[in-house]
Formats: sequence, C-alpha cells, structure tokens
Amino acid sequence: ASLIVHQFGISKRLSGDVPYPLFVFTGLVAWQALVDGFHHSFFIARRAASYGRFVHVSRSSIVAAAGIYTAFYSAIKLPMAIVVAIYYERFELLSVTSIVQLSLTYSALICFGIAVGLIIAPLSYILLDFRYLAGYLLRALILTVPVFFVVPPGLFGSLMQMNPLAILVDGSRTAIIGTSDWNTLLGVVPSVAVILLFLLVAMQAYRFILRRAVVLM
Repeated sequence: ASLIVHQFGISKRLSGDVPYPLFVFTGLVAWQALVDGFHHSFFIARRAASYGRFVHVSRSSIVAAAGIYTAFYSAIKLPMAIVVAIYYERFELLSVTSIVQLSLTYSALICFGIAVGLIIAPLSYILLDFRYLAGYLLRALILTVPVFFVVPPGLFGSLMQMNPLAILVDGSRTAIIGTSDWNTLLGVVPSVAVILLFLLVAMQAYRFILRRAVVLM
C-alpha cells in the first residue's frame, strides 16, 4: 500500500480536508468488517461441513450465524472510528441518511466476506492449500479500495470507481465523518445490490462444491 501511495502521491491529495489518520482509520474499520465476515463464515462453514454427515446445517444458518458474530464485533469497533472522528473534530450527529448509509455499507461488506468464506471453505476440503488462498486474496483486494489512499486520477482511478468494494468503503467513511446525503446514499445502493447477488451465488456454489468435496473425502 505504501508503494501505491508513493507512486500516485495521493497521501497529499485527500478528498476535502479529511486528516489522513482519520481517513485511514475509518477505512480500516470498514475493511475489518469484511475480513471478520470472511473468518467467521469460513470457520462456521468448515465446522458445518465436518458435521454434514451426521446433521444437516443449512446455508442460511451459516450466513446468519456468521453475520451475527461479525455484526457484534463491528458494533464494538465502529465506535472507535467515531471517537477518532470526534478527536479530529470531523464528527457530526448522525443523520437519517448517514445511519442508513452506514448500515447498508457495513452490511454489504460483511456479506462479501461471508460469501468468500462460503466459497473457500468447501474448496479447502478438496485441496487444503485453498485455506491459505483467502489471505493472499484479501491482501490483494485491499489495494483496490480506498483504505490507505483516495481514488487517484487516470485509468487506475476509473477502474477503482467501478469496484463495488471501493464504493462501499468510501461510503462508510463519508457516513461517519458526516458528509452523507441522499446522493451518496443512492450511490451505494447499486454496490449493495451487486454484493447481495454475489452472496446468493456463493450460497449456491457452497452447496455445489461441498457435494463434490464429500465424494472426494
């Protein structure tokens, strides 16, 4: 990440006058929701698959359990970002649009993490090395979202603006620092829809891959 920040020189060109530590911290808290969603989903899906021969565990149960765990931990970490925003005097009382936008963006990021966990978990039964794939995947994905840097100009910035994860992370940040309005709220809705569709696909993929994995076990 530091290489990209140096390459594009974007640490000096933050959107508005948002202090850089606040910019990074709010981005990291949002990204951690995605990571937590993956870890909880992967762990629960692995355990469910191991019990699959004795008791049926539905995909919706896995999603619900992982979502509840992740939402609980996110509810603990989110106030930290608000405290940092208050410290930098960038926090305003959350409006209705900010609350809705924050809920949508965090829920979608958690759903993406859960979806990745649902796909990787049964694959790890086929080949154990898949369990390490997600770590490299998440490290690569974080370089495509504005966690450490704002969206730069040029081709890289244009591609990033089409990334639903980038829109969600930036949308969660704008909700926390009090710059959310109806335009920004409507701007995150398509990304939320894309992530929900991906989650539905991942739930189908989980069942399909798990059946193949059981045959090979």
